[in-house]
Amino acid sequence: MKTSLVQSAGNVVLVSLSGRMDSAGVQAASDEFKGLVTSAGRNTVIDMSGVEFMASVGMRLFIEAQKNLDEKGAKLVLAAARPLVEEGLRIAGIDKMVTTTSDVPAAMALFD
Repeated sequence: MKTSLVQSAGNVVLVSLSGRMDSAGVQAASDEFKGLVTSAGRNTVIDMSGVEFMASVGMRLFIEAQKNLDEKGAKLVLAAARPLVEEGLRIAGIDKMVTTTSDVPAAMALFD
């Protein structure tokens, strides 16, 4: 899994994820992800369009991030997930805990 800061403006951070969110991928990028997402305590949009696969360890990363952001009065939004990744989020009930949108512009618009 690769984590990249795309944009940081106002009260919103846009982070792009790519690759496989399996055990090895999450372990390799977890610290960087947490640093970008939770340390600033700002609303965060995750561009999921580059995520090819997501295991439960990846889902747990999002749940932990949302809980951390909740404590800081901020929100996490997952945007543009591929169909299989989106289906996994839905089946696991993650879409009930974390807001999801079909694309990044829709996610960013939530904070306008």
